[in-house]
Amino acid sequence: MTGLEVLTYFSKLKGKNKAHAKQLLEQVGISHAQNRPVKTYSKGMRQRLGLAQAFIGEPKLLLLDEPTVGLDPNATAEFYRSVDELKTQGTSVILCSHVLPGVEQHIDRAMIISGGKTLALGTIAQLRSQANLPVKIKHQGLNSDLINDTLLADFIHNEGSLLVPEHEKMNVLRQLLSNEFLTDVAVESANLEQVYQYYLSQKVASSNDVKKDVA
Repeated sequence: MTGLEVLTYFSKLKGKNKAHAKQLLEQVGISHAQNRPVKTYSKGMRQRLGLAQAFIGEPKLLLLDEPTVGLDPNATAEFYRSVDELKTQGTSVILCSHVLPGVEQHIDRAMIISGGKTLALGTIAQLRSQANLPVKIKHQGLNSDLINDTLLADFIHNEGSLLVPEHEKMNVLRQLLSNEFLTDVAVESANLEQVYQYYLSQKVASSNDVKKDVA
């Protein structure tokens, strides 16, 4: 069967017509191959066809397991745009992924699971706060000597960046901005991947402590 035939079949099962199937194929970027047999599709194209099938009929609940595997960057961006659109229409989306870069801006809450157990659950801001991960503030125009001559010397700093607690972020920025030698500044909060690594490391540390107690 062709891609269009497959999607038309599943569309009809949900009370939708062929036009709806064509629209979805266009949405996921494989309308150019709609008349080709699915067996000739690449892995990425089959993944897109599967996404189109999941989007049929504007579902109320969408469960997605590693949906971006096999997709190129453009297709991944298109996928998340489609998911965002469904969310605005009232669809609840549960997405499971190990590919964390790019996910953060499209989710409302995150659950971090390891070994079948929940390690953390909440918004990204809540997880950052619970983990107490520092904010990285990158600066240009200030060398180490200038930093050491200020109150900023109390914070961990590498060449061109400072690691500061979240609650100190604004105070540090005010001090940096008051320096006439500053030419640029950028603020980077811990991303989802760093948050994930933190909670995973906490679990490993806890497991090691248990082993020591047993021994």
